[in-house]
Amino acid sequence: MDADQSLRIVAVVNQKGGVGKTTITVQLAATLSRRSRVLVVDVDPQQSSVWWADNAGAGLPFDFAGRQHPNVLVRLRELHATYDLVLVDTPGSLESTKPLETVLDAVDFAIVPLTPEPLAVEPTIRTITTLIEPRHVRHAVVLNRIDPRALTPVLGHAESSILLGKRDDQNHG
Repeated sequence: MDADQSLRIVAVVNQKGGVGKTTITVQLAATLSRRSRVLVVDVDPQQSSVWWADNAGAGLPFDFAGRQHPNVLVRLRELHATYDLVLVDTPGSLESTKPLETVLDAVDFAIVPLTPEPLAVEPTIRTITTLIEPRHVRHAVVLNRIDPRALTPVLGHAESSILLGKRDDQNHG
């Protein structure tokens, strides 16, 4: 398999701001960089992941491309990048969808954070139904800022652990 086929581009997207896109992007990059060559690209005008990278300094365990235009994602494939994974931090915008459309046209997978707030549900559904599904991009919704103790009575111990990505030995009461 050549480099452009092994490179995977994953975007963390939601039209709703404040759902944790940047936090998930940076933490996922740090975790995955233990086993993969990871590049983070920030296409969000707020540049929140730039702030994270600046504050991490030399301790950043992955490469960081800084603020980029969404069109750069297509060029990464053309350049046969030496990364296994590119994670893209995207803007939240209920008005302008063009940046998200450009990103979603270039990705292999989308992660859609959802917080437990009524005002986050509709924009999340709209992001999936109007931007992700029409492009046939594989995606997953990640529940963010969820207290696992609140899910256990509803889903049961095992299901809430799986849903939150926790191993059984990580549950403490």
